[in-house]
Amino acid sequence: MTNLTITHTPAAIALSDNDLLFKVVTDNYLQSAGTKAHIAFYFNSIPAVGDYFRIVSDYFDLTFTFVDGTADNSGLQINRNWNELFEFRTFMLLDLQKNYYINKYFNVTHGIDTDIDYVKIEAKEVGDFNLAQPDDSTDCPAMLGPPYYDNDGANKTYRNNYRLEGKLSILDFEDSIIPTHDTQEAAFNYKKMPELQGGFAWPETLGTIERPDMIAEYRFQVWENDNSVRSAIFKTSILKVLQGGVSKKDYKSLIDAESTWYEMWQENQWFLTWQPNGHVIDLNSTLKLYHLSTYTGNVRLYWKINGDPQNVNFIALDDLLANTVYEIIASPGLLFSFMGSYITDLEYFDLWLEKQSDGTVLSETRRYYIDWQYCEFRREFLFSNSYRGAYDTLRFTGKGSESWETESYTYEHKVYDEELKKINQSRSKLSNPQKTNTGWISREVLEYMQEFLLSEDRYEIRNGKLYPVYITSSKITKRADGEYIYSLEIEFQYSFNEEYFSSVDGIQEQSNPVSGGSNFIPQIGGAGGGHVIIAPDGTEMQQRAYLKFIGAGVTVTDDEGNNQTIVEIEGGKTASDRLYMFNKY
Repeated sequence: MTNLTITHTPAAIALSDNDLLFKVVTDNYLQSAGTKAHIAFYFNSIPAVGDYFRIVSDYFDLTFTFVDGTADNSGLQINRNWNELFEFRTFMLLDLQKNYYINKYFNVTHGIDTDIDYVKIEAKEVGDFNLAQPDDSTDCPAMLGPPYYDNDGANKTYRNNYRLEGKLSILDFEDSIIPTHDTQEAAFNYKKMPELQGGFAWPETLGTIERPDMIAEYRFQVWENDNSVRSAIFKTSILKVLQGGVSKKDYKSLIDAESTWYEMWQENQWFLTWQPNGHVIDLNSTLKLYHLSTYTGNVRLYWKINGDPQNVNFIALDDLLANTVYEIIASPGLLFSFMGSYITDLEYFDLWLEKQSDGTVLSETRRYYIDWQYCEFRREFLFSNSYRGAYDTLRFTGKGSESWETESYTYEHKVYDEELKKINQSRSKLSNPQKTNTGWISREVLEYMQEFLLSEDRYEIRNGKLYPVYITSSKITKRADGEYIYSLEIEFQYSFNEEYFSSVDGIQEQSNPVSGGSNFIPQIGGAGGGHVIIAPDGTEMQQRAYLKFIGAGVTVTDDEGNNQTIVEIEGGKTASDRLYMFNKY
């Protein structure tokens, strides 16, 4: 093999679930594996009447004559009575096809090469076929002769043991790929890589965790195999692939645009999430971002409050390595706990990454709006997105419900009275079907919900613990007034059945990570699940998510017996002047 070139390879980092396409070209691929006989005639003017040319082979000897007018049906005449070369070669093609041998064994085409018109005759089949135009038997000055090029066919059976071979090597996994030989391009595809290990940090602490399991290395090899003798081995440099993929629609759009996911990712500096920017969360939400680093060095995570340039905070992350995925834990409760102060007017905050050395921005800026409204039916889910190793979260704030269902089966009693012995006794399993609703959401958020519905790994976050769930059905509802808002209702179950009952709950309450001192009330809602009513002197006030007391002489007492919290402020107040907080339910 004299030349071997890879004309197309995946990007430096590709997605494992989308095609990895290589195109390999060799300059003698067809000649070695079999070719079709062909001959071409180039014209610089229209031939004169009586001019002729001859084609010979092992099977025929044909002489074609140019005539002034319509050719007869002999298949050996060509009409030259045309004003332009374009017209002439177009109808010459039709006249040639009247010939029995030409029509049976050849395809006839025409075109322009370097401003010279030509007509090409090519054998339909690959094989040993001699085809030539004897110079001494041709009289056609308008034709550039001898023919611009011709070639006898080579039968592929002469080299039936010849082939190109490719191998894609991924970690310890290898797969051989043999291309077809219909064209000079041999395309090697590998659809899906072996499953990579997933995982995430739980419970959470502010900072980063390296996720080397989300990136794999591979290389591509190609060589010539001629009668089992391999030579001219070509090997790519080490390439990388990331877990996951994009939809078929998006993948096709990228291919049509001659682009790749990696190029789009570099241009936009995306985090590895499809979550819409401007997502609504609350202070108890879990927030994970995944960053594919292209930089080695010290990096900072910044967050800015309400767009105020005077209210920007950061934490220094561990040194990052290029071409590595990092899980960045940035739950709002942890961020503001790190600040050591409570933001009373927080509407939104922005997150991004920068180089510590010179402030170069390394990521997109993501905005999160804070929902302060108390939600009685709030539920939160954590799920793997289409990058497979990365996890996103969703809040459901609409009304929900749950029930218990039993499934019985038979078993034999272990202890029984012989007189009352029964073999077929029943035992039950409990399942816990649940319903929940997103509340009204935008179209953009609804589309993002598809990530949740298609996820391979989902959990409900309850009291700081993760419970695996599976979805049994889903339903989308559009608001009746015609606005572009929707709600999504899902039915789900936990991925386990209960066979035993225990009075020990075993689930510890998750404390709110936001703290503001000993007199800071961190979370609305008591043990009964109801929300708190603020009532100085017995008059209810506007509800807020948090209540903080400052100044001297403040005493907070938990009155468990009366299901209330008593706040006393020094200054000679009587018992009737106390501030009471009590559960509404």
